[in-house]
Amino acid sequence: MIVEPASALNVTAANALLKTLEEPDGATLFLLVAARGAPVPATIRSRCVAFPVATPTRAQALNWMLARLPAEERAGAPRWLDLADGAPLTALAFTEPGAATAHRLLLETVRAIPESSALKLAEGFGPIPAAIRLPQLQGWEADLGRVCAGGQALRHTTLADRLRWLAGRTDLGAVCARAAWLDRQVPVLEHPLNARLFAEDAWSRYEALIALRGRDERACMPCTRTPESALRSTRRPTPAH
Repeated sequence: MIVEPASALNVTAANALLKTLEEPDGATLFLLVAARGAPVPATIRSRCVAFPVATPTRAQALNWMLARLPAEERAGAPRWLDLADGAPLTALAFTEPGAATAHRLLLETVRAIPESSALKLAEGFGPIPAAIRLPQLQGWEADLGRVCAGGQALRHTTLADRLRWLAGRTDLGAVCARAAWLDRQVPVLEHPLNARLFAEDAWSRYEALIALRGRDERACMPCTRTPESALRSTRRPTPAH
């Protein structure tokens, strides 16, 4: 039996799986798939044997994508791979029409907030499933966290100036708290939520994140998890190929 993504298990499902793992049928094999750093319950992890799967090199991932993309879309493969943090399956999913539209809206929205109302901008995300929107928002905020911590953007390099300006309006602790909130949304991505309300909630929280003032050195003290690892953990888990 394959459970993918294992990090999407809610409390009820995790407890049911735990009971099965504690009293397994001798002929049953469970395969739980989770991305690097994904929040799988400790009670589940303790009853499993970990088999790490190495991330492919950039050249391997790019060649794999090029072999699966139509000729007219191959030029964009390196950009999608960067946005997916080198994960080829995630990058390939980004090339789907819905994901491409979500990415365009994301870039338009992060350029407009806080000058424009987050609630108004969120209307455009209503028809796009949360499972597509959330990973892309996580990628953007991972770059924001890197810049806030004094590093460089890895995914949205063309918006480096915008990221630096936004980093001056928030602090590292707030970005980490936001990452924890995004983590908690992963198990409900497939739930039949009201898409518009979900988008309004996410973007209102983002607007509040970058509305902080008076940042000082104490506000930028590192949190227990770096923004990069915290936000990577919320990406839709996909095995590396």
